[in-house]
Amino acid sequence: MFEPVQPNADTEAGSVSVTQSATKRHLMVSAEFAVSALTVFTVSVLAHAVLLPGLGYYWDDWLMVWIGHAQGPGSLAYQMSWDRPFHGVYSAFVYSLLGDHPLRWHVYIFGLVFLSALVLLWALRGLWPKQGLATTSITLLYVIYPGFLGFPLGHIYHVHFFVTLLGAFSLGATIRAQYVRNRRNYEIFTLIAFASGLVYLFMYELFISFEGLRLLLIAYIAWRQKRKTPRKLAVYLLRRWLPYVSIILVFLIWRVFIYDDSFRDKTNLDLLAQQYIQQPLSQAVRVPGDLIRNFLETSVFAWFVPAQSRLHQAAQTALFASVLLGLIGGGVVIGYARWVRKRTPLTDVPPAWSLTWGRDTLLVGVLATALGLLPIVLADQSVRLLQLTDRFSLHVVVPVAIAVVGLIYTLLTPMARPWVVAFLVGIATVTHVNNANYYRNIWNEQKALWWQMFWRVPALKPGTVLAMSVPPQSFFPADTYEVWAPANLIYAPQTREPAIYGVRLTEKVADSIVRDESLDYNVLMNVQFTMDFSHVLLLSAPSDTSCLHIVDRRHLQELPHDAPAILSWVGVYSNTEQILDDVAPPTMPREFFGHEPPHSWCYYFQKAELAQQRGDWETASRLGDEVREKGFQPEDVVEWLPFITAYAAVGRCEDARLLTKVVLKEQPYLEGQVLPETCRA
Repeated sequence: MFEPVQPNADTEAGSVSVTQSATKRHLMVSAEFAVSALTVFTVSVLAHAVLLPGLGYYWDDWLMVWIGHAQGPGSLAYQMSWDRPFHGVYSAFVYSLLGDHPLRWHVYIFGLVFLSALVLLWALRGLWPKQGLATTSITLLYVIYPGFLGFPLGHIYHVHFFVTLLGAFSLGATIRAQYVRNRRNYEIFTLIAFASGLVYLFMYELFISFEGLRLLLIAYIAWRQKRKTPRKLAVYLLRRWLPYVSIILVFLIWRVFIYDDSFRDKTNLDLLAQQYIQQPLSQAVRVPGDLIRNFLETSVFAWFVPAQSRLHQAAQTALFASVLLGLIGGGVVIGYARWVRKRTPLTDVPPAWSLTWGRDTLLVGVLATALGLLPIVLADQSVRLLQLTDRFSLHVVVPVAIAVVGLIYTLLTPMARPWVVAFLVGIATVTHVNNANYYRNIWNEQKALWWQMFWRVPALKPGTVLAMSVPPQSFFPADTYEVWAPANLIYAPQTREPAIYGVRLTEKVADSIVRDESLDYNVLMNVQFTMDFSHVLLLSAPSDTSCLHIVDRRHLQELPHDAPAILSWVGVYSNTEQILDDVAPPTMPREFFGHEPPHSWCYYFQKAELAQQRGDWETASRLGDEVREKGFQPEDVVEWLPFITAYAAVGRCEDARLLTKVVLKEQPYLEGQVLPETCRA
């Protein structure tokens, strides 16, 4: 089975000629790989790196950041390892290196994405060494896959890309093990593949899909080596795949018999088994239907639906810039394809033994994608594009890219193939650039909110519950820790447990506020608390037409003019007494929120509201003079109200009446609620 390669018995001159030819080819192959890697890097930069400095923290990022900052990297390891043993250890290690600054995380995840693409390219070249254009095309489609738009969420998804890197490395080692001529090298490559496979599976369980792809690739290699009889194929698969079966068995034994899955319903095997036992017919109908729908979502719709959504949201300038970057990305692909054809012996024309390369590759990609999606479907989960559950597509991006390139090579001529790949790269680049801009805007909104909060609120009493009202379609905040985590980083940075709580104001939360109920919060083992809504402080998040508003039940007329009805309903329960206005403000943690923005209208509004709460009318009226002198104007005229009240309190009724006219001209419904009685005569 393992026969050493015999030396050529040619003449000395012939040996020299063969050696020179081999050296020349090796140099040409190395040069082509370098140019291919450079192409992948360039496209990666265009799609993912242009807006990196403007990105920040989102969604689960805040939870990870707070745990690492408040409780230390060791707590990250403890929190994240209960269901994924190596996940937490790796996350803690990375956090200890990168710290809190968001830019470091985004640079790091970009590096991981590119490095995983480079390893994938290396793995594919082991399988198809003469398919330069095809393997580069698969790698490009992997690195710019637009079905997953969570690249800006670095804290959450950095492990996923590290797992992809390990998976690609493991597959590459398996591929090379199939071609070596001696047992020692086979065992070395197999051991490397086994070890890396075991690590990635215990970091993130959904990447068990790589084991399905591994089996299909071994079968593909056997088929290509003419082992086409059922017996020969079965024997080959049994010998070559058997070492990796133990990875799956070890994982399943741990998952079924050792792991406590009661914490998550979706991974609770007992609950899932009950669903299938109690509803066998409905599940038998659901599973194939959901599998088909998820396959179409990840393989077909992913290339166009996210693009349509992000282009629809984009401003004209951002749209133009993204299209330009997309054209450059597509041009890079065409340039690479032409260079390959002219400069190297590598070609996208299949060799004689693989005239059906495209069809076979398409079959491998389709089957691997279906196998990868099956665990998601069995757990009653789904890939939802443009939602946070698009993360369930991450573990099948590699087989999807293989399937798409296989389809291109099956249907199109050699001349047309690079143009289709360039089109997909271009549209995906446009999608990712606009997606990054979308997240950049969200980060700017978050920074604006917390800087305005810092200006308005010197300190908060422990136990304060921040209930934030946001526009219905707002991405932020998607979860409670997007409120309480940054609040604690500002107002309680030294505590290991949350001292300030927070929620998004929903009808359920509003009902609990009215009923004076408490709400238990349990997200992880070390992050648990009870929110007492008798200590609630209501916030109206800033928007394009208003600043941040701290709701004061004594001044409900100062609510933004477009405030939702729910805020007016529960506004009387907002306790500004939770604000400690007689203490020195904290130091704003700039590693999270950046440098202080320029002092424009919202700065003066927040300081005037704080002065109003303190009853410091001289300061409030002075701020009014300063803001008028500088020519700042509010988008929402109700934000003149604290200045009107201050002018009236210090006896400057003419100024108060003048601003009252400005307010009533746009908001006549406030007649009788704006000008204090002392100035009505």
